[in-house]
Amino acid sequence: MRKRGVLAAILAMAMVLSGCGGRDPIPDDGPVEFEAQTWTLVTSGGEGTAERQAAEAFAERLFERTHGTVKAECVTLRELKGDYESPVDALRAGAADIAWATAEAFAAADPRLDAAGLPFLFLSREEAEAAMDGDGGAALGEILRENGFQCLGIGTEGFRCLTSSETAIEGLGSLKGLRVRTGGGDVVEKSFAAWGAETVDAPWPGVYTALETGIYDAQEELLPTICDASLQKVQKYLCQWPAFYSAAYLCMDGALYDSLSELLAGIAMDCGAEAAAVQRQASLVAEQEDIAAWKAVRGNRVTSLSEEALAEFREASRSVWDAFADRYPGELVARLSGGEG
Repeated sequence: MRKRGVLAAILAMAMVLSGCGGRDPIPDDGPVEFEAQTWTLVTSGGEGTAERQAAEAFAERLFERTHGTVKAECVTLRELKGDYESPVDALRAGAADIAWATAEAFAAADPRLDAAGLPFLFLSREEAEAAMDGDGGAALGEILRENGFQCLGIGTEGFRCLTSSETAIEGLGSLKGLRVRTGGGDVVEKSFAAWGAETVDAPWPGVYTALETGIYDAQEELLPTICDASLQKVQKYLCQWPAFYSAAYLCMDGALYDSLSELLAGIAMDCGAEAAAVQRQASLVAEQEDIAAWKAVRGNRVTSLSEEALAEFREASRSVWDAFADRYPGELVARLSGGEG
């Protein structure tokens, strides 16, 4: 994955409320002796990725706040001994103390943890992040705790984007009869069906060629994945729509967290909030770079949805929310969406 630059002043704006429930920062009043210890913090992405930058920010701030006695060693999944499919697996197995992973990965432990991915639950990045920093994030933090994890911060993978070859996606009618490649998943497939499109569940390898030869009219995926695969060369239109939001969690093993002193636990939470802010900013910078790369191709366009189109899509998506009410309870959806559930 491409190495991304991040603004040098990121940490200055990182003192935000933790997305796992707002709390006041623990004051740094001077030297306090802590028991020397090292925590293993695992990520999927390596150097330069937004999640790795967040992990390193956590480690640096933890080192500072504990005066060098408590450290976090940042490792990638492949550096751990053992065969783990995700950082969550490593955390649950005791091979790591802290993990940064997508909501989808944590949903293997509890499906509710991916509730933020319901279609058009949020209508903007700002709305989604406000929910994560408020009652919605607190609700997810409670579920994580039920499953043995202590949430330290909530970041983002962003919204999945839709690209198309012949038709700019400007409203619900633009999807009628469109043949769309998706990464699969019953929520995504039922959503596109509700919007009038035909979906093809196909693995990522081969998508470039299929789009180039016209087997699919369109595809949807996270923006970094789209641009890393150079789909801007075989697709003309990119729609930045808030259809499917992808959250990410920074979590510590619950038993380890419970063993910490009140002061050290508070410091860990503060460092987690700062790390989440770093990750969000890095993700935003990456998004801006990817949009620029898309526009750099002659004839390519980037579109977004009007307020009327957003309202139309949200209304058409409510049947999907209802269809998955057993998986994503209405109370949880309401806490995430500010009462829209």
